[in-house]
Amino acid sequence: MNRSLFAPDTHRHTVPGICSVVARRRARKRWQSIAACLVTFMAMIIDANVSKAEESTAASIALYSDAANFQNKGAIDLAIRNWEQFLKQYPKDDLASQAAHYRGVCEMKRETPDYGRAITAFQSALTDPASKLREQSLANLGWCQFVVATEGQNADAKALQQTIATYVQLIKEFPQTTFADRAYFYSGEAAYQLGHTDAAIASYQRMLSLATSKQSPLRCDTLYAYGVALEEAGKDAQAVRAYQQLLQEFSTHEFAVDVRLRLGDQFIAAGKQAEALKLFDGALSAAQYAEDERYAMLRKAFALVQSNRPAEAAQVYDLLRQKHPNSPEAAGALLAAGQAYYRAKQLDLAGQRFQQQLQQPNVGGETATESAHWLAQIYLNQKQTKQAAKVAEDQIKKQVAGTYSAHLYLDLVEALAADPVTLAKSLQVAKQAAQKYGDSEVAPRLLYNAAFSALQLDQYAEAVQLANQFMQRFKDDPLAIDVRFIAAESTLLQGKSQEAVQHFQALLDRSPANHASRGQWALRAATAANLSKQYDLTLQLLKKETASLKSAQQQSEAALLMGKAALLNKSADQAIGLLASAIKLAPSSQTAAKAQFLQATAYDDANRSQEATQAWTQIAKRTESTPEVRQARYRLAQLAADQNDHATALQWHQRLINDPASKRLRPYALFGFGWSLIQADRHGEAIAPLSELLDKSPNHETATDARLTRGIAYRVTGDSAAARRDLQAVMAKKPTGTQLGHVLYELALVDQAEKRFGDAANKLSQLLSKVPDYDSPERLRYEMGWALQQAGKTDQAAKVFEGILAKSSDAPFTADAAFFVGQFYYDQKNWDKASEFLKQASAAKDPVVAEKAMYRLAWSDFQAGNLQQARQAFSNLTKRFPKGELALDAYMMDGECLFRMDQFEQALQSFTMARKQIEANGDDSTTLRDPEDRRIRELVLLHGGQSAAQLQQWDVAIDWFDALKTRFRSTSYLPQLLYELGFVYQQKGDMERALSYFQQVAEGYRRQEVAARSRFMMGEIYFLRQAFDKAIPEFQSVMYGFGGSEASATIRPWQARSGFEAGRCAEALIQQAQTDANRTKAQTVARTFYQFVVDEHRDHELAKKAAERLEALK
Repeated sequence: MNRSLFAPDTHRHTVPGICSVVARRRARKRWQSIAACLVTFMAMIIDANVSKAEESTAASIALYSDAANFQNKGAIDLAIRNWEQFLKQYPKDDLASQAAHYRGVCEMKRETPDYGRAITAFQSALTDPASKLREQSLANLGWCQFVVATEGQNADAKALQQTIATYVQLIKEFPQTTFADRAYFYSGEAAYQLGHTDAAIASYQRMLSLATSKQSPLRCDTLYAYGVALEEAGKDAQAVRAYQQLLQEFSTHEFAVDVRLRLGDQFIAAGKQAEALKLFDGALSAAQYAEDERYAMLRKAFALVQSNRPAEAAQVYDLLRQKHPNSPEAAGALLAAGQAYYRAKQLDLAGQRFQQQLQQPNVGGETATESAHWLAQIYLNQKQTKQAAKVAEDQIKKQVAGTYSAHLYLDLVEALAADPVTLAKSLQVAKQAAQKYGDSEVAPRLLYNAAFSALQLDQYAEAVQLANQFMQRFKDDPLAIDVRFIAAESTLLQGKSQEAVQHFQALLDRSPANHASRGQWALRAATAANLSKQYDLTLQLLKKETASLKSAQQQSEAALLMGKAALLNKSADQAIGLLASAIKLAPSSQTAAKAQFLQATAYDDANRSQEATQAWTQIAKRTESTPEVRQARYRLAQLAADQNDHATALQWHQRLINDPASKRLRPYALFGFGWSLIQADRHGEAIAPLSELLDKSPNHETATDARLTRGIAYRVTGDSAAARRDLQAVMAKKPTGTQLGHVLYELALVDQAEKRFGDAANKLSQLLSKVPDYDSPERLRYEMGWALQQAGKTDQAAKVFEGILAKSSDAPFTADAAFFVGQFYYDQKNWDKASEFLKQASAAKDPVVAEKAMYRLAWSDFQAGNLQQARQAFSNLTKRFPKGELALDAYMMDGECLFRMDQFEQALQSFTMARKQIEANGDDSTTLRDPEDRRIRELVLLHGGQSAAQLQQWDVAIDWFDALKTRFRSTSYLPQLLYELGFVYQQKGDMERALSYFQQVAEGYRRQEVAARSRFMMGEIYFLRQAFDKAIPEFQSVMYGFGGSEASATIRPWQARSGFEAGRCAEALIQQAQTDANRTKAQTVARTFYQFVVDEHRDHELAKKAAERLEALK
């Protein structure tokens, strides 16, 4: 037990967690009182009037006195700064060790104590072996080390060892120290935290043996810690004495309640219930904390139960819940109350408590499990199986734990087995529980239930397996004979008739002659003999067991089996006679119906065809369900399916499926039903019957086809994961031919649905390789190509599509393939190859494909620099698809081609066509959400305006630019737009508006090239106005701004131009200068600007001219 008064987490070992809150609260309270007591010295008034020491100076004494005064007055932070200053300035002063000590004391007295810094200070003080405060420094250092060691969530072992070492040093240097009690106590605490219980006990003993021990404020703490340590060391008798000593001396101390509880636990363990009850009553009367009261009540109730007073115990548990309904112990108390009432024979009250227990929030696993078990038992005894199942299942879903887990599972198994609807679930639960709780006393019952449920569910192999498990583990159990029958019957129903014969014969040999089930077992043995073709054995066995056949019905069944044996043994006439006896013995029974069916077969074998045909027809039309009727109906269903009459086939299959007696034919009917639903395009409905077949008859001959069919249904309905499981299971069977082709193709479709396109392509490749004659190989290659493309393997996809195009040019998907290949080469910038395939795709009948192909073909020419061909291609697109999705883009690109060819007039016409479409559609920033759609329209308006500007149609250009600004206020081309407006207004002579636009660009887009260009243009306007005082600053903003010498490559040309133009402005000032001084100054400025161009932009075309101007200005 991690027990320390000052540890961050404490627990009472008998009931985990009960008293942790109490212990933590008490630890904090004691910490404060002990801390105040321990560092008594640090609160003492320091004599600030220090006489001059031998090595002290007046200055050091003054600083020392100030620090002492600050500390005495409670100005702790100020005192710390002064102590630190003293130690920094006078580290070798005689008062240095005392200053270090007081600094440590101040660190402990801060509003938020810093014990680490205090430790450093005390360690510094202790470097002086002659320190007057050495004893106090050691005492305080040890305590600070203990605090640091235990203040975290996990104790610091190194710091704990340092604590012990410090206190050892204190006792060694000061044997009579007044801090001995603290030294021994905290040494014990540190040893306890380190897990050195014996060392802790020794330290506590030394403290308690001090002459001053009884006066120590730590005596009660030590007795408590001593008792707990002894208890953990297994020294219970000594621990009891320590606790009793504490109660004698400190009966009203807050620890007394906890000690009474610990003593009570000790007495319970010793069987002294009466003494324990007294202590728990005493604890209850003095408990200050709810946790202590709850624990005392729990232990008192337990002691009452041990005293055989369960009714009183239940009342105490109820009282605990009433007083502390939200406590951690309330749930346990509720269960305990139910148990106590159960022991007291008050079952109604017990049931109520169990029900209440399960309704509690966050109830523990073991508690809830046991409560649910007893409540379920009550319901089962009252035949309320659904309520019992609900109670058990609800709890199992939440959590089960403890010894009653297996019992609760058995409760659920028996409750579920009582209802045919939940029988399958009962089987699964029984199997899981039998495996999980194999050593439980109820394991035989769980396994028997599982085997019997498997038999009832037609899961015969499973039933045999479970029966064999039972016999291996519990062969002497009373249920063994019933399990032998389950094994024999299940073996028979699996079709292992010869093995079943052996099982039944062994069963008959081991069972009494008068056993009530013997006649039935004989009939089943004969059935097995017939199925294993041991027809003579059938006749012999039933003649031998005649005495066991008590009823006319059993005798009729025996005649039927013998007639069937004769029929199968090629004795048709003998069979007809025996079957007639079967009909006569029980004319209205199912046995008679079976006999009539076999008679029809016998008539046929005896070449009495007319009688046989009439019998088949009559059987098929009967309303009752018999194997013969079901067989007839199944044959009719198969015939309808073969004729593609799926509606009729579904009706016959459904009748068979709905018939609970149709066990043998049911798998065939389920598969036929599912297959017919698939053929009728009712995939979702097909899943259920196919799943039932696979769940109940996984090894049936139709299982593989059923799994493939269900996989298709899952895939079509969107459940890719389930489809994959089924299809991979079929692949595991190593199919061949067409079936392999189906599986690979379906897996490819599943991969595509799950976006596993690479896997899909691989499946299709395998299909083409392994089943070359599978339907439509070119279509498969086409799908493989797209799968590769979606997998990111574009180059491989392109090769596949090229292969398709090489073999077929008129398939429905060749246009798509051609477009893909063209796009592939376009992305590779292989414009010629791209054009080759895009031309082929442009001829597609699908207008969507054709338009995209024509658009990408035009772009290929554009990217290749064939602007005239590109322009023609874009023009062809607008003619063929004037209202297509890409028409606007085509108009824009047509104009773009002309724009780049400097054919601005024609370009403006194309841009005008695009603009009209923009305006007709009402396109603007509010109607277009796609950024790319907005960008294309913005570019149309921008380039239209630029084309007009190139034609010097300034007003037309402004109209275009205004349209862009109006429709797309936040256009990504806004800086370029503003610049263009400035340029146009400049050309119109409206310099103020030009300056306004240039200013917006320059201020709003400071580091962009267009901003540098705008600043330059502003300088040019001011230059033309001869406003050199304005022009030069604009040029300088470009020269030295925009990152200066680190400016981008697009901005540096404008810096060169600005430098040159600034030089020209300065030269103009030379001409205007009125004095020599002003001319000289202007000349110097001009040279500076030209020199800037020469030095910073030597590769610019203006550098040479700037050098010439420098030479001219010498």
